Amino acid sequence: MDDPDESDDQGCKLMIDAPQLKDLYLADYVSEDFLLRNLPSLSEVSFFVGSTCLRRRSFTDDGLRMHKLLNGIPNVKFLDAYFTFGADFDTSWNLKLLADFLRCSPYLEVLILTGSRFSDTAKCWNPLQEIPSCLLLCLKKIQIKEFSGKDYELDVIEYLLSNAKVLKKMTINCQYTNDCFCGELAAFPRGSKTCQLFSFIEV
Repeated sequence: MDDPDESDDQGCKLMIDAPQLKDLYLADYVSEDFLLRNLPSLSEVSFFVGSTCLRRRSFTDDGLRMHKLLNGIPNVKFLDAYFTFGADFDTSWNLKLLADFLRCSPYLEVLILTGSRFSDTAKCWNPLQEIPSCLLLCLKKIQIKEFSGKDYELDVIEYLLSNAKVLKKMTINCQYTNDCFCGELAAFPRGSKTCQLFSFIEV
């Protein structure tokens, strides 16, 4: 729905204000802006969100939309997120979003990440200097989908494995088999002594 406080020339804006809402499934390729507020009961969220089909957007526009979306769900414990963007979208936004979300989600227990197939331009993971509290106290399960063995993907996985102190299980769904990065994954240090690491080939 459109926010009545905003003018009509800003396009379609999705606003959710639901203090009793516990679960949210959102598939949205239309809204140009998001306003999520007053969601203290929200625990489980599934996002399938991409560039709006109504008008051409830059990767900066898309990044700001995703920041607003994720900043509105600080109490979530389960997140399944799938973000798709145009070919010109800089995936450093995705890595920045992940860092921001971990910092803003102290109660996160389950994290499922699905990555798009990006071009091979240079990307890097800049870990947070202060370890997010969800990694220290709450995060128990991580699933990585569409893993392709890129350096920045390995950096993210190493960071999560080494800093998630109560992690019980990490599952990695690989796009293809490669003994080199499989061995590298197994050698990463683990912050949780009880963490189990599983990798599978997607079919």
